[in-house]
Amino acid sequence: MKKCKKYSIIDKLKYIDLANKIGISQVSHLTGIDRKSIKEWIKNKDKLMSMNNKEIKYRLPGGGAKSHMIHKEQHLIYFILVCKKVGIKITPKLVMQEFLRIEPSYYQKSHVALKNWCYRFLKKNYSLLNEIELNLCVYQNK
Repeated sequence: MKKCKKYSIIDKLKYIDLANKIGISQVSHLTGIDRKSIKEWIKNKDKLMSMNNKEIKYRLPGGGAKSHMIHKEQHLIYFILVCKKVGIKITPKLVMQEFLRIEPSYYQKSHVALKNWCYRFLKKNYSLLNEIELNLCVYQNK
């Protein structure tokens, strides 16, 4: 069984160009990438090209697992914005404590899994939180 590997959008675009020159099967054979993946990249070429290439990204927007706790995440975002406004430093531990306050059933689950979820939540929502904060500042100054 092959090990799954992530390819950056830049790499995907290089493989698309190569597939257009020598064929999908040849690229698949030379690189070990599944033909279906290459076909999917070719289908999404316009989206891949429009992505911002300043950061290394591996997925199109909306890709990946969907959240099963949308309301709790919205509550945490609001909580973080209130903490920032008051001047409280945001840490993963603070987010984890607030999450456990609103979802006490997670006490039985793995502490490490919850801690990792909090880190991923903050990483995933970092730009959103800063954007909301900037928009609030602009709105309040008007």
